[in-house]
Amino acid sequence: IFRGKQKVRMVRLKNPWGEKEWTGAFSDGSPEWSKVSAAERENLGLTFEEDGEFWMTFEDFIEQFTDLSICFLINTKVLSLSKTWYETVFMGAWTIGVRGHNSDRAGGCPNHKETFLRNPQYRFDVKEENEDVILQLMQKDAREKKQEGVQNMVIGFHIMKVEENRTYRVHRIHESIATSDYIRTRSIFLRERLKIGRYVIIPTTFKPDEQGEYILRVFTSANPDARELNIDSPRIPWYSCLKKPNIVTTITVKCALNLEKQSAFGGDANSYCIIKCEGETVTTQVAKGSCNPTWETTAIFYRAKPEQPIELEIWNKNMVMDGFIGRAEITAPINPTVTQVELPIFGRRKEKSLEKGGRLIVHVYSDDDFTSI
Repeated sequence: IFRGKQKVRMVRLKNPWGEKEWTGAFSDGSPEWSKVSAAERENLGLTFEEDGEFWMTFEDFIEQFTDLSICFLINTKVLSLSKTWYETVFMGAWTIGVRGHNSDRAGGCPNHKETFLRNPQYRFDVKEENEDVILQLMQKDAREKKQEGVQNMVIGFHIMKVEENRTYRVHRIHESIATSDYIRTRSIFLRERLKIGRYVIIPTTFKPDEQGEYILRVFTSANPDARELNIDSPRIPWYSCLKKPNIVTTITVKCALNLEKQSAFGGDANSYCIIKCEGETVTTQVAKGSCNPTWETTAIFYRAKPEQPIELEIWNKNMVMDGFIGRAEITAPINPTVTQVELPIFGRRKEKSLEKGGRLIVHVYSDDDFTSI
């Protein structure tokens, strides 16, 4: 701002608790403001109210304050010309309970591998390739108990890539995507660029068996279908006519090799793969323009009929109608070791026994212990 002909560097501040403000130079109603023109004061939106907002010279600011936190303002408005974010909020707590029960949710950071997955777990989906995701974990303010010796806990969170259709809690540590800093502070913030897929975020204290409340906020470009994972595995009521699952299988469609050309001009396919198991389907992303597509898509199935094979269909994405390329099957019996399998590709209907060109590469894992993965 300008005070007469002199330029003064200023900082505009606000005490979020209101009431208490700066009382030095350029404080509310101080004589220094009389030397600033009325037009300049109006341009600044200057008011002398007990609202916690005040101005300081930059020199006074650096003399009076020792720490500075830079805040990122997140636009969550539905109608806006600038970048908007979809906000998901979870209220939770780290609690000590009976082992194996959902009251036992205080497992500590990833350093404590035996207890880490006891923590609360939240899944969310990223629906755009290379999407920025913002996450914030905030613990309950401990200042009101400062006189009792209570202080903020060391907190942080861990993000894992999981199966595209996972709906139950994770029981084995999956691929690590990112881990926040672990700091004794009220709030932890992380901005990460993620690929399309499903993820699980696990908020934690640094040590196991520390209790406290928290708020977890997830900001994405679109609705991430985020929710807390509370159930360990499928539960079939006794009165249900459904057959109880007895095996869990994960299958990763890695890639295909040497697929047939998909046009009279020898064009490469824009291919995707559909995984089918007992009425449930999972579809990979489209791999554009390649006879050797890579998908790296994992699905998890709780199977009641393990004797029935898992079906995999490869399709070519077209503007008008998608074209069938080929199909493969795998029975995936119990084998609690991740195994790579190379599958031949066949036709369908009248050509179901006709082997086509190419191979499909998959990784499979099956176990009768639902908490093994």
